[in-house]
Amino acid sequence: MTAVLGVREARKQLTSRELILAAFELFGRQGYDETTVEQIADRVGISKRTFFRYFANKEDLVLGNLEHTAGLLAAAMWERPLSEDPWLSLRRSFDFFVEATTEEPDRVCDNLRIMQSSPALKATQLGKLQHWQAALVPELSRRLAKDGDEADMRAAAMAGAALACMDAAMNAWFLHGGERNLGPMLDTAMESVAPLH
Repeated sequence: MTAVLGVREARKQLTSRELILAAFELFGRQGYDETTVEQIADRVGISKRTFFRYFANKEDLVLGNLEHTAGLLAAAMWERPLSEDPWLSLRRSFDFFVEATTEEPDRVCDNLRIMQSSPALKATQLGKLQHWQAALVPELSRRLAKDGDEADMRAAAMAGAALACMDAAMNAWFLHGGERNLGPMLDTAMESVAPLH
């Protein structure tokens, strides 16, 4: 039974990867807004209905799974030492974004290029940042509990500011062709708001 599940999972990951590759090829050739789910599914040889078993919508191909990334952010924040300054904990929670730009700079650049070309994706991107902010607030609030009833407000403000810094650093990284190290750029962006102790 385990072997069957392993084969199914491997097949699912392969199909998911094929859909992403096909989508990016079509986005590059004809534009994001002009590419349909049907065209992407046809390219891989599956039906539109089957496509939706892998991705909720076309935006997920570019932006990724919101819940998954929100979970990664919350887990990364939770794993930071409680004695650590909350602003620094936020910075360290973004390390997996830095790793992605190091390991797959071309893919990240492609994603950012497509996002900037589509007003629909830009709007979805803003929603994504709000979703990630909400995921960070509970752990930040716990760390700021000494602030009493203002802990949630301060946590939301800090998470929003940190995500804005990350967005600014990612855009600058993209403008440099993905050739610089995102880590120091993110440090600089966050240091412009508050010291990283």
